[in-house]
Amino acid sequence: MVTVVDCFNFAKDFGSADTLLDRKLTDDDYDNRAIVSLLTDQIEFANVILLNKADLVSEETLGTLESAIGRLQSWSQINPYTIWTC
Repeated sequence: MVTVVDCFNFAKDFGSADTLLDRKLTDDDYDNRAIVSLLTDQIEFANVILLNKADLVSEETLGTLESAIGRLQSWSQINPYTIWTC
């Protein structure tokens, strides 16, 4: 499984108390998971983690993010480059 991490918004989202319902990210009225839980699950179960928008953060922030991800998922391959999507 591949997980794409938004480097620019990760800290804001990871520290948020919002739920999927709060952000209207689910159609299931009973899916009241916190955003942080979803992010953690996606990182923990990933085989490959792609760091998107890495060009929008400082090297220090990128290093901190890689370290945090490494604590959650130490065996994944982390690719620190931006993925452009249309």
